Amino acid sequence: MVNAAVQGNAFAIDASGVYFANDLGPLIARASLDGGAPQTLVSGVTSPSGIAIDGTNVYFAEQNAGETSDIRYAPEAGGDGGAATLLSNLVNPGQVLVEGSGANATIYFGSGGGISRTIPDGGLLTISPMFLNRSGSSLGYLAVDGPYLYWATDSQVFRALK
Repeated sequence: MVNAAVQGNAFAIDASGVYFANDLGPLIARASLDGGAPQTLVSGVTSPSGIAIDGTNVYFAEQNAGETSDIRYAPEAGGDGGAATLLSNLVNPGQVLVEGSGANATIYFGSGGGISRTIPDGGLLTISPMFLNRSGSSLGYLAVDGPYLYWATDSQVFRALK
């Protein structure tokens, strides 16, 4: 489907394309489900990881030089605007999950041994730590289904009410 050198470490899919973080760019890109060359959405990204889409934006974690990282976003359609920073100075964010879209979106992400969420609210952000990963394992994937949030570590899968 993608006819290019890709070292992807995260991807998301919708009805028209696959969005992926590519360490070889490093960049955030989109490829059509019909094939063809990928479209670069954001270039010059430092160690991208975790990626999620909401029908408007693509969200991703970016590991900065040093010990802090960001959650950033850019339009799914691409453009010359680059990426905006949603949250900064996070501790090693990884997986990113979006539920809803636009102003009604809830962005979940793993950071600092736990899972947090943020809700865009007229330019203001509310951050609330949700679940601390007490097992000492790495956070794997995040998923939502109805009222539940699911997450996986190296050895277990957990479920909790959102």
